[in-house]
Amino acid sequence: ERLSRMLYVYAREHPELGYRQGMHEILSYVLLALEMDIAVQDRHRWRQDLKSTEPLTRSFTAMRSPLHAEEKNTEKTTDNISNQLRHSISGGTAGVDSSGNVVVVRLLDPDYMLHDAFSLFECIMTALAPSYDAIPCGDEVTENMLEIAKAERGESPMEAMTSSFISKIRYVARDEELYGHVLCMPVPPQLYFAKWVRLMFGREVAGGMKDVMRLWDAFFDLAAVTVSVDRQAQVS
Repeated sequence: ERLSRMLYVYAREHPELGYRQGMHEILSYVLLALEMDIAVQDRHRWRQDLKSTEPLTRSFTAMRSPLHAEEKNTEKTTDNISNQLRHSISGGTAGVDSSGNVVVVRLLDPDYMLHDAFSLFECIMTALAPSYDAIPCGDEVTENMLEIAKAERGESPMEAMTSSFISKIRYVARDEELYGHVLCMPVPPQLYFAKWVRLMFGREVAGGMKDVMRLWDAFFDLAAVTVSVDRQAQVS
């Protein structure tokens, strides 16, 4: 149900692409990764709470005083320490905004997991959109409109991506055998390249879910490096 609602919202927000087959697989991995990270965070918080409870209790008992005022101060001190410990392990980062107010930004907040998943999914789909070779669609689209759209765009994004793939096989990987195999196959490479890109190799990895996530981590790291290099080039 969550997947359906999020994909529906995405299709409404991005009518030029809408929903395409395979998007649910991308989103399901994003949701699963967030759920796993939140579960790890909760376990870590629970263990830290167990470790911090006993020392705080001993400290509170040792500091008890017959004087009521001192007892109150001790309670406040202990509460402050407990709160600091909880905040330090809750995945939050404290800062100050332009008005001088303390702002806590919490990562992996279960209450906003779907929001985070949707934002991540939008970013991923921005990069994957060319592989869907989007053209006008809908009941109001005529055959003439489709022909005009194809003529205006020239080489399709998927064709450009296929050329880039083949070029990388030869000049980056330097795999002449694979390069020749791809060119000699009777099936146009964009047919299976499209599946690889649209699903981010999710069905091609034999190691299962964990290996797919490791591969995606490498993709995202590479994308971050590429963006950083492009920005440095623009500045210089």
